[in-house]
Amino acid sequence: TGHLHLEGSVPTDFLARIALKNDLQQHANLFQAYRPRRFGSFAEFSKLIILTAETLRTRKDFLHAAQLLGERLRHENVIYAEIIWVPQLYFRHAIPLDDILSAMNTARRHVLAEHGIEMNWIIDLVRGYPDKGSRVLKWLETIDLASSHIVGIGLGGNETYSLEGMRDLLLAGRALGLDLYPHSGEQCGPDEVEAVIEMLSPRRIAHGIRAAERDATLHLIQSEGIHLDICPTSNLALGVFDSFRDLPIRALTEAGCSFSINTDDPALLGIDLDSEIRRCMDVHGLTADFLHRMYQGAADATFLPSERRADLRKRLA
Repeated sequence: TGHLHLEGSVPTDFLARIALKNDLQQHANLFQAYRPRRFGSFAEFSKLIILTAETLRTRKDFLHAAQLLGERLRHENVIYAEIIWVPQLYFRHAIPLDDILSAMNTARRHVLAEHGIEMNWIIDLVRGYPDKGSRVLKWLETIDLASSHIVGIGLGGNETYSLEGMRDLLLAGRALGLDLYPHSGEQCGPDEVEAVIEMLSPRRIAHGIRAAERDATLHLIQSEGIHLDICPTSNLALGVFDSFRDLPIRALTEAGCSFSINTDDPALLGIDLDSEIRRCMDVHGLTADFLHRMYQGAADATFLPSERRADLRKRLA
């Protein structure tokens, strides 16, 4: 699985407990009362991600959050995950980024030893904040990326912000050896997807589903061999589509696009990967054979070296 945010995967009951521990009573109240819902705007949903980041304060918080994510992956029969993490959300924290990453990698070792599940990290920059993005890049330049298990650099946030201010930062991340993983084609349509492809030439795109609004954009994605990590329930929760049936999954299959089904922020959305897959099978007629090919394609699109991708395909088979 590739489109999965650490901050959106932390169980809200856990967040409520550590909010109390960290003397954040208002945060605890919010997480105790929280129920998955449709959001009025992307900004409304983003506030929840920010509240989650404000709640995680100590090394032990991050250790337990990443271990709980590993447990979630075990129940969903995942064998490999590239997990998105947003460092700039923690600049105000007393704990340094190095210590947060160290705690996450301690959890990573535990999950690998206990469950055989490998977790690697994608560092996400946020559109509209190039200064903070520059600070993240400077930090990345100081660490050993391979031993830190960082494999990609992404771009999240509000798609209505221009790419221009972030492009050089992402290309600098690529120069460090990281694959690019931009969010695109959720809030905005085919023009935005084509701009991302032109500026960044990514092998994989988070979302990308609104490329289906233009045949030429689907052809571009198919011909360039770009893999789309689509997130059905996330699209509904943020008002991109009204119903599961409205998702243009059939258009993606008919265009021959490579895509996979993902959960995005499963704790906040109240979903799991199995239920997402079952609904796509029931509503859009996806077959077991198609799903096999889908996740072989997802394995090919991971940010692993080629020999590791081949091993992953064998494990999936």
